[in-house]
Amino acid sequence: MMAGPVDYAYVENLREKLRQYNDAYYDKDAPLVDDYTYDQMLRELERLEAAHPEWADPESPTRIVGGRALSTFSKVSHEVRMESLQDVFSIEELRAFLTKTSADTPIEWVVEHKIDGLSVALEYRDGVFYRGATRGDGTTGEDVSANLLTMSSIPKRLAEDPPSRLIVRGEVFMSDRSFTSLNESQEELGQKLFANPRNAAAGSLRQLDPKVTSGRDLSLFCFNVQLVEGRKFATHLESLEFLAANGFPVIPVSDAVIDIEAVISAVEAIGAERGRLSYGIDGAVVKANSLAVRETLGSTSKFPRWAAAYKFSPEQQETRIRDIIVQVGRSGKITPLAVLEPVTVAGSTISRATLHNEDFIEEKDIRVGDSVIIQKAGDVIPEVVRVQTDKRPAEAVPYAMPQVCPACGSVVIRREGEAASYCTGANCPAQRLRRLIHFASRDCMNIEGLGPANLRVLVEKGYIQSLGDLYRLPEHASELERLPGWGKRSVTKLLEAVEGSKKNPLERVLTALGIPQIGTAAARVLAKAFPDIWALAEAEADMLQTLPDIGATSAQSIRAFFDSPDNLSVLREFAQFGVNLTSDTYGSGEAQEELPWSDLRFVVTGTLESMSREEAEAKIRSLGAAAQSQVSAKTSFVVVGAKAGSKATKAAALGIPTLDEAAFLDALQNPATLSAREI
Repeated sequence: MMAGPVDYAYVENLREKLRQYNDAYYDKDAPLVDDYTYDQMLRELERLEAAHPEWADPESPTRIVGGRALSTFSKVSHEVRMESLQDVFSIEELRAFLTKTSADTPIEWVVEHKIDGLSVALEYRDGVFYRGATRGDGTTGEDVSANLLTMSSIPKRLAEDPPSRLIVRGEVFMSDRSFTSLNESQEELGQKLFANPRNAAAGSLRQLDPKVTSGRDLSLFCFNVQLVEGRKFATHLESLEFLAANGFPVIPVSDAVIDIEAVISAVEAIGAERGRLSYGIDGAVVKANSLAVRETLGSTSKFPRWAAAYKFSPEQQETRIRDIIVQVGRSGKITPLAVLEPVTVAGSTISRATLHNEDFIEEKDIRVGDSVIIQKAGDVIPEVVRVQTDKRPAEAVPYAMPQVCPACGSVVIRREGEAASYCTGANCPAQRLRRLIHFASRDCMNIEGLGPANLRVLVEKGYIQSLGDLYRLPEHASELERLPGWGKRSVTKLLEAVEGSKKNPLERVLTALGIPQIGTAAARVLAKAFPDIWALAEAEADMLQTLPDIGATSAQSIRAFFDSPDNLSVLREFAQFGVNLTSDTYGSGEAQEELPWSDLRFVVTGTLESMSREEAEAKIRSLGAAAQSQVSAKTSFVVVGAKAGSKATKAAALGIPTLDEAAFLDALQNPATLSAREI
């Protein structure tokens, strides 16, 4: 992994990378690297710190457990520290750990699945659920009690001889089937997909609205008693039997064995079966069965001496790419897929693998006919790891993304600053349901009675194939009344809502059309700048960029939308049905001009302690300014929080003023202190 001479700067750089990866994994539920890469980097840092004690850092990632408590939940101090485990990556290392630990006294060992989820502590008082918290940094976590209570697998009251106090440690996870179902729903609604089941589980448990958590189908395995008062256990297996008797789902565990080779056989057996499990595991945990032995062995500053985690390497296989095809998601995103010669990986037969985007294909130089190494990322999603270029056939040529959508023939665009490509067609069949759901939603045309479930029925029955078909529904009134669960009254209310939506202002129509990069604020700007939608359709990109909150990417997106014949056809249908396409705010903007920051554009980057980025951007907009996602020459100020990255660097290069959190808070209190800079 080392690319050059090792010095203190190299070690500091390695620490900073690991801190960023920790922040992304634990606090944002959005991993930047796979577990194996992270583990290898952490191990290298441990080795370098051991070799150079003069470079020691008490806040090094090698000494800190997990993530930190987020500000969105109340903090909980763990009475018993929630430690992580020391990792081993080979059978030789595992055998050395077992031999060293049991050198003085033979130890009974048990072996468990290492669930790839989010660790929690469940506290009970007098047999009743009292509180649940995440691990956080091992000392302080987040109170997620309300969300945990939505999980049916967590007992709310203990049935069998409950102790006065009990703290149980478990792992919240999402099964492979639930993960796939959740991502299908996310894609259908045009929302961000989760990277893997672990992050889906973590993101679901950290929802501020428990109703969201309740719909995410989370599961739990309990694997340790952290604290018990009013009862004693002699062994780990005895404590797990007690938990199982009280309704806790308990981690699959082996019998207790002393023989080291038997322990290793149990670990290898788990590795052999992991591809057949319905949930993700990334290793096997070996731990002492006797609680007295655990007490004697104790812990280091980071992990217990009586346990270790054997981490499985991602299983890889070689196969050949037969073809590269593209799949159009319901959000319009076009994802390339490799069609493979079928091969078995981690217990599953794989015939397709994601190629993510154009940059991924170009970086790895993936071509049809190539022999490739594939693995299941997170043991769930197949992906190409590398190309065997020495086996490349002479006729293989570089792959080029399609210029038109394979589903509808509309132009494909790649937005500035993004790696993904998107279809621009309003009537693209691959995107139909997602567009309809967005169009009818409360923040857009607000058509009551046209939620996702009803729209799905209407699409499946063939009543709606395009946005224009929404306004043809009155022609099918008698047929709709005969649909199961509908009836005359509900259909009448629905058709009244469809008719009422025709009177919506132009800014709502623009928002509802789902033009990429054009949200509510930008739609409001466009409605004030043009007398009707036809004038907007003829505007050149250069002119659009002169408007507040419309940058180069947004202007390109608007032009691509109105350059599509399908989109113009939809608008002509709207006009025929009497949908309002004329602005009632054209030439206005007085209210905007009265606000103190009406001429300013802000970018927020990094992490703020006092508020989320979304809250900061809402405050910025409330004072009349535009909240941009990217830094450009037109940006007025960049608000820089902790761990700011490339946006802060770009601001410095462009000479754009930056505000730290304290200065930003002062500016919110005294908006008049900021004024537009000369550009």
